[in-house]
Amino acid sequence: MFQSASDVHIEGSTFNNTRDQTNIGRDLIIHNSNNALFDLLKGHIVPDAAYNSMARQAEYATTCQPETRERVLRDLQDWAGRDDDEAVCWLYGPAGSGKSMIAHTIAEQCGDKLGASFFFSRGKGSRSVTTGLLPTLAYQLATRVPPLQVLMRRALQSDPLILSQTLNDQFRKLIVGPILAINGPLPRMFVVIDALDECSDEDLLVEVVRLLGDAFATARQLPFRFLLTSRPEEHIRNAFARPMTRSKTYSVALQDFPARDDIRTYLHSQFVNICSDHEVYLREVPKPWPSSAVLEELVEKSEGLFIYVSTLVKYVGQGDGLPGEKLEAVRRINPGIDPLYKQVLSAALRTPNSRRVIGTIMLLCRTLTISALAQLLQLTLTALRHALRGCHSILIIPDEDDEDIKCYHASLQDFLIDHDRSHDYFVDPEQHETITQGCLHIMASGLDHNTINDDPLWYACQYWCYHFSARLSSGRVSVITKSPFGLEVKDLVEKLMDEWLRPWMYIIGYGGNVTEVQQMVLSTCTQLKVGAFHPALHYYLHI
Repeated sequence: MFQSASDVHIEGSTFNNTRDQTNIGRDLIIHNSNNALFDLLKGHIVPDAAYNSMARQAEYATTCQPETRERVLRDLQDWAGRDDDEAVCWLYGPAGSGKSMIAHTIAEQCGDKLGASFFFSRGKGSRSVTTGLLPTLAYQLATRVPPLQVLMRRALQSDPLILSQTLNDQFRKLIVGPILAINGPLPRMFVVIDALDECSDEDLLVEVVRLLGDAFATARQLPFRFLLTSRPEEHIRNAFARPMTRSKTYSVALQDFPARDDIRTYLHSQFVNICSDHEVYLREVPKPWPSSAVLEELVEKSEGLFIYVSTLVKYVGQGDGLPGEKLEAVRRINPGIDPLYKQVLSAALRTPNSRRVIGTIMLLCRTLTISALAQLLQLTLTALRHALRGCHSILIIPDEDDEDIKCYHASLQDFLIDHDRSHDYFVDPEQHETITQGCLHIMASGLDHNTINDDPLWYACQYWCYHFSARLSSGRVSVITKSPFGLEVKDLVEKLMDEWLRPWMYIIGYGGNVTEVQQMVLSTCTQLKVGAFHPALHYYLHI
């Protein structure tokens, strides 16, 4: 509808083209403001969070397969077309039930009616926190409705601290205010926010849900429909249970839409692909393969979870081993995702480094590249890749060493850090000691060079304290701090204060986590009983 911010004119309810400017109401004029707005928001937006970003494509994010999820998609489309007070839709369901695929599908189906999208993802840096949520939504909305650009720009210029204010103030000043300032009606826009449960800022996330309920209660003319998805975690359930929010929310329980038929359809199409890709290994297998009876058996084992069948077809169709033998191995295990993960891991953990590498990936604060992970673990790239040879059905392992290694689904991490579920495959929090030592090694060899673009050095400077504190919480503090490992950390802290404080602070400041790191360092120094009177550290911790 709008081609650029430099040629849209608004008078009353009519958009008229002019050549170089846009009038909004009586006195606001846009002069090529798209770039100006981007410059003001740059550094605060999260491009990778958009539903159609290259980052999500690299994670194999996709829409629902044709002829699947039709009932729930139709229900969401009916909600989207209604003109009622339920401007927020909360789609919830258990881990692995296909919520993100549904959200992705809805976002794509919206076409030019999609105002903005933000897909949270655990451990993916700025995609796992709320910091960039509202600036990102604001920027996307401004590209969808160019007259918003001048209004948002004016708001940021008149109050440059908006982006450091509360979420409520950001939403009110940067989105709601500019929207309401436009004379005349605006087209209805849809905003999709996926995987609320993968956001680590639980309290701030609750505030996001609350402010949406408040906004639609006080400004009913807002032209938005918000689709939010999540697991039914307690803090999220409580946020939607608030009376004002509940009155504005249409709740959709994914378990009310049985997935058996959809899973059968998905499995059938995927096994057709496997048969085609591995024809040479399946020539002597009776067709159809698998049989209808086996297909029904797999549908039962999935327990309605798409992550189960997705992992199953990757396990059977990728990596070493014959597809037929791997399918038979799956048939012998119990139903559910946990036994399937155990089956995959039993075949994957076949080198001395495999368990250490997988455990580290699960415990990292954010994803790392193949190269950075190898440096952290002091492994060669060849050794690292060899350790992960059997993990392609559960991990995204890129061909390029400068790309991040990631979990296909957050349920893998949930499984591995829960001893009651994973048993022999449990990732012991004591492994934080290995990660801390890797961080110390990187810092000892890299801080003198002060290279900001060095990904492993950046990670080590930001998060060594977190991993050390996590190790302390997994055992007796007094024993750990007096151990060779504890003494090694103490030596590093003292060296940081005496020799590396300036480059370390510089890298931390560049990462934007100054307050968080200050708190972790203060806790570490207290536990190690060092640095209490060191002038440089005292200054750093209290500026």
